[in-house]
Amino acid sequence: MGDIMRPVPFEELLTRIVDEYQNHRSIFGIPEQQFYSQSSPHKVSVFGETCATPIGPAAGPHTQLAQNIITSWLTGGRFIELKTVQILDRLELEKPCIDAEDECFNTEWSTEFTLLKAWDEYLKAWFILHLLEEILPLTPVKDGKSFIFNMSVGYNLEGIKQPPMQQFIDNMMNAGSQPKFAQYRDTLTRWLRQHRPENAALVNRIPAKLVQGVTLSTMHGCPPDEIEAICRYMLEEKQLNTFVKLNPTLLGFKRVREILDTCGFGYIGLNEASFDHDLKIDQALEMLKRLMTLAKSKNLGFGVKLTNTLGTVNNKGALPGDEMYMSGRALFPLSINVAALLSREFDGKLPISYSGGASQLNIRDIFETGIRPITMATDLLKPGGYLRLSECMRELEQADGWQMTQVDVKRLNALAEKAVSMEYTQKHWKPDDRIDVGEKLPLTDCYVAPCVSACAIKQDIPEYIRLMGEQRYVDALELIYQRNALPAITGHICDHQCQYNCTRLDYDSALNIRELKKIALEKGWDEYQRRWHKPAGSGTQHPVAVIGAGPAGLAAGYFLARAGYSVTLFEREANAGGVVRNIIPQFRIPGELIQQDIDFVVSHGVNIVYGCDPHLTVEKLQQQGYRYVLIGTGTDKNSGVKLQGDNPNVRKSLSFLREYNRGDNLQLGKHVAIIGAGNTAMDCARAALRVPGVEQATVIYRRSQQEMPAWREEYEEAVHDGVTFRFLNNPERFDADGTLTVRVMALGDVDEKGRRRPVETAETCTLQVDTLITAIGEQQDGDALAAMGIPLDANGWPEVNADGETRKAGVFLIGDVQRGPSSIVSAIGNARRATDTILARENIRSHHGDKHWNNVDPAEVYRRKGAIVVANVGKDDRDAFVAQEAARCLECNYVCSKCVDVCPNRANVSIAVPGFENRYQTLHLDAYCNECGNCAQFCPWQGKPYKDKITVFSLPQDFSNSSNPGFLVEGNRVHIRQNEQTWLLTLDDHGEFNQIPPQLDAMCRIISHVHRHHHYLLGAVEV
Repeated sequence: MGDIMRPVPFEELLTRIVDEYQNHRSIFGIPEQQFYSQSSPHKVSVFGETCATPIGPAAGPHTQLAQNIITSWLTGGRFIELKTVQILDRLELEKPCIDAEDECFNTEWSTEFTLLKAWDEYLKAWFILHLLEEILPLTPVKDGKSFIFNMSVGYNLEGIKQPPMQQFIDNMMNAGSQPKFAQYRDTLTRWLRQHRPENAALVNRIPAKLVQGVTLSTMHGCPPDEIEAICRYMLEEKQLNTFVKLNPTLLGFKRVREILDTCGFGYIGLNEASFDHDLKIDQALEMLKRLMTLAKSKNLGFGVKLTNTLGTVNNKGALPGDEMYMSGRALFPLSINVAALLSREFDGKLPISYSGGASQLNIRDIFETGIRPITMATDLLKPGGYLRLSECMRELEQADGWQMTQVDVKRLNALAEKAVSMEYTQKHWKPDDRIDVGEKLPLTDCYVAPCVSACAIKQDIPEYIRLMGEQRYVDALELIYQRNALPAITGHICDHQCQYNCTRLDYDSALNIRELKKIALEKGWDEYQRRWHKPAGSGTQHPVAVIGAGPAGLAAGYFLARAGYSVTLFEREANAGGVVRNIIPQFRIPGELIQQDIDFVVSHGVNIVYGCDPHLTVEKLQQQGYRYVLIGTGTDKNSGVKLQGDNPNVRKSLSFLREYNRGDNLQLGKHVAIIGAGNTAMDCARAALRVPGVEQATVIYRRSQQEMPAWREEYEEAVHDGVTFRFLNNPERFDADGTLTVRVMALGDVDEKGRRRPVETAETCTLQVDTLITAIGEQQDGDALAAMGIPLDANGWPEVNADGETRKAGVFLIGDVQRGPSSIVSAIGNARRATDTILARENIRSHHGDKHWNNVDPAEVYRRKGAIVVANVGKDDRDAFVAQEAARCLECNYVCSKCVDVCPNRANVSIAVPGFENRYQTLHLDAYCNECGNCAQFCPWQGKPYKDKITVFSLPQDFSNSSNPGFLVEGNRVHIRQNEQTWLLTLDDHGEFNQIPPQLDAMCRIISHVHRHHHYLLGAVEV
């Protein structure tokens, strides 16, 4: 149960592999199309052993179980660095132990199996890889095998010399006399004679010698004499080619701190004392010289493995304990600089095995310096998982230097220098956005596109991107219009929460979804107009009144008119568009595009009455025959800010922006300060800089940049325009002479919104300002709403339900006036919820989303899942840009399986089950799981797949000791747990249940399907 991994017996592994491959053309969930097949004759030599590819999994989670090793081989790994073992083989490790959100942290560092079980897993994998090489000729093999097993041991000589460790090492060096070797050989012989008699001779070619080399892993702080003694022991006593793993601390505390800070990882805490305890560079150089001389005298290979993880202070709180070990892209500039440092001293003649933050984006550069082999762990813990190995090999297929026999020092020095400044190693390369659907992880049907979930109108984003990729722009635009009333406007000023929740963020960068929507409109508009016909029967339903022709009002009119309603918009201004037309500066969106959306809404039969009675009330409209009244008057009330002092040059944001848009002759002086840090503040600052005479605009915000509510894009545009910012400053006084006094603030505890509260300090400072603009306190005008006849609560706020309906039946608040300032797309979504409520009440079918396109090929999506694809085509080349972005889309509402990708043990599986909303359902295999927590890190839902998904149990005691929903099959009896209740049901001979409680219908359909089509998932495991 839980974090206890149950190894799969050898014969069951064979059954699982063969059955899955024959029935589903996959092995451990890797589709056959994604098996790495090497057509080139390239190969490398590691201390005399031939390796068809120079890459593979590092000693870690991807080499702990037999199935992990097999999956690594299937995806291109041929140098298999086995999980480190030590004499302490019964450790109790706290979980979770992996946090791979960006740079990776872990708190476990040794195999979780006993020495005997670890050896057994490696032996199973050894036999099966030889079998797969025979029956799946993915790699050209002329003599012997194409892969290398590299043993990894630690952590001190005394432990290594203990009998259990000696037995492990000796068995790895020669397993021929061991009963398990004979057992697996006989089992494989029987299997081959039964299924592949033409390959029966294979068994005699499987050598008993699993390893010829070892990588010595030493604990942080291991004394130099101890490290050298272990290396000498391996060379002299065991006659093994030896790599010794060294730590990034060789660079020294000052240099490590400098590199991390330069790359933006200043928040990673280091303990300087730990550097004092580690091996120093001068000690390392002398030791390595002696060991190289010794190895040469023994006719053996010796080199270094670079590098170990970096011990850091556990200040993140995601993992247990006080210390955690860092790897991943933040480690790359450290490890490659250690490599350069050592290579300079040894003139490139010191062999280097590498594993410090290698990924698709840097592996070719590493390889072309002459470094090999290159192993990976962190990158494989991210979405795409093992498939990232294949992508790395595709990079290396095009690389130079396959024949290199030593390190190119000049090239390595250049890479080490580049690594500190290259874009990939900078913290900002990966945004801080956390993909979050915002809801509990469901038991079934969990495939979801987070971009759609985050969108206020639930736009069919993957579908319209796919259509655009097929150059079906009109169809894409039609799909957009089903949910989006104002695509021209939102193509420019949407808050694009979709992009902040794009699964591509786990790989490289979000799709530019907003720009794609803009292109769909550009390329599809003319033809769409020709095809479009006004809905039959338009205007035949009960008339509806909408007060306010801003984004919410226009959207409401559009959705209702499509459904056949006669809609009249009452607008007090002389134009429609509301805040978009009159408040948002025109340098953010051209006026003709605003008009395009307005005209399209009107073309549906929506009538707009301009300059309407400003004292219009709900009662008056109802007396005129309007059954429904929707109010979308926005938030044009600004409470401003209370300041001491007597300077009159204080303006409110909305009135200032209105005057700016009208082209009024504004006299602001040279220096304008803006209080607040929302989008309106960014608009005010950028607009102020465009007013004649203004030389400086300064945004003043009482919190830090991290807490500012403005969209990142708006902040970046303001910075680009020259706006300056003063964070953690709170204005207190504005005197007539232009002196603005601000209180310096500090961040305190977290508030109810998750932001740290600003706390006053004793410090103040002053600046000279000509005009002050307040961009805070925008809210609904309660008095105006009350005058319309809208009921208010005791605090003067309107009372509405989730759909925006007030206590007056048929009267709705839509847009910002309902709950305060928000985005344009939120206003559209808000209007749609209200109109959907009206349509449902009138029993009228909505015209939203009545056409779908669903022609996704899962194999095509899988081809993208392992690839980092940095966007390099600019939006100016429209067709190429669309093709690039469409190819980057992972269509995760159809093929998600991130929890499957990131599990090194393949403990999560995704299988196609008929009759569900999602084609694929996710199951969790209890026996394979050690609760490392990695799947929970990347699941877009708020949940833990290893706890919340339907769990397949293999042993009665594991079922009994778990609280997971799931099932245990014992013959024809099935134990089921769901919602903390248990049932015992019976299967017939066809795998069907005789009786099913209604609440177990979904669970039982999945169980029956597994029993009939994926029975290998129910196989035995070792206790």
